[in-house]
Amino acid sequence: MYVDIMEALPKCVFPKDIRCLGLNFLKRKCQAGITTMAVSTNGDIRPCTHNPQVYGNIFEENLSNVWEKMFDWRNGSYIPKDCKKCRVLNICLGGCRMTAKAYDMMGRQSSKDPWMLKPLRNDDFKEKNVNFDFSKKSIIRFSKKFQFRREGDGYLIHSAKNKILVINTEFFALVKYLEKVDEVRLDKLANRSNISFNDRNFQKIIKLLLRNKFISLNKQQEGGQNV
Repeated sequence: MYVDIMEALPKCVFPKDIRCLGLNFLKRKCQAGITTMAVSTNGDIRPCTHNPQVYGNIFEENLSNVWEKMFDWRNGSYIPKDCKKCRVLNICLGGCRMTAKAYDMMGRQSSKDPWMLKPLRNDDFKEKNVNFDFSKKSIIRFSKKFQFRREGDGYLIHSAKNKILVINTEFFALVKYLEKVDEVRLDKLANRSNISFNDRNFQKIIKLLLRNKFISLNKQQEGGQNV
């Protein structure tokens, strides 16, 4: 049976035996003002449908200007202090900010979500441990179905499978190159980007792209190695 939750609940509210299952809904987090916004029928723009604060109107302002007004939602200003100690903050963000505001006596968006229990320790959350075997001669294919936009000092890329990554300008150039080719060998990709195949950051971005299914390994790849 498929079970999902639309609400962005703090991950610490779930028992450890549930957190260790690696279910998709455990990775759901609030994207208000981070990757999404809500536009009302009259054109009013808000970070999400639950938020009454209007940041602008699509009929009166440029959408990118209104988006910049929501920067506080992206710079961590509304993350509760206790949540900043949590090791899974990046896949939780402290739950729903509007729920937190509704239950806070002062009406603060940076207050704790009422479902928040405690910051999770290193042994409190088990993510799926997926190993990808690839070598210099491995051939990768890139998913053509993705969108991107400039975000701060880097880029946000979004796939058709609702996967989202934020990468720096250097590696965005690599992604844009992949978009133009059907497949490429990893050592040639590294050379083209003036990066060593053994470069730690190069290895990291390849694994990140694989894990989030932006790229896939060709089954005909030659001689993989565990990285």
